[in-house]
Amino acid sequence: MLTCSCGRSYSLAQFKRLKLVGHQNDPPVVLEMRNCVCGSTRTLYVDDQGSYSDTHPEEFELLGDLDPWVDSDGPRREAKTDQEEWALEGVMTLYMLDQDGSHDDGAGPSRWDRDRVRYFAAWAARGFSDKQWKQLIVILEKYHRQIGKCPK
Repeated sequence: MLTCSCGRSYSLAQFKRLKLVGHQNDPPVVLEMRNCVCGSTRTLYVDDQGSYSDTHPEEFELLGDLDPWVDSDGPRREAKTDQEEWALEGVMTLYMLDQDGSHDDGAGPSRWDRDRVRYFAAWAARGFSDKQWKQLIVILEKYHRQIGKCPK
């Protein structure tokens, strides 16, 4: 998930539909720049295989043996169903509503779900495993008044 300074969030598919501004070489990758509807420019790295990332490959080396695209219950992937797209938008909405860290105003996640929402929002750009997508949908369904109902 790519979030603009205006607060709008974009999945990779949504990012690719934004107006292309241009490309800039940043070996071993290329920066692809696109304009948000607010006019700000957002960028993602594209490698020679055509894979997109919000992290430069040299930063991956700092992580050692940790592969950010794979976790113990399967490979990470982008949203591929309407429910997963809803969950992706929903988790970012709840995250944005939780900027003050309290649920006193009734907006954002409950204290119980706050850490989970923050985790999912932080890792959204890299996608989730099948199991994580299911967990995220279950967590978010109770917030339908704030983020809308999950499509069936």
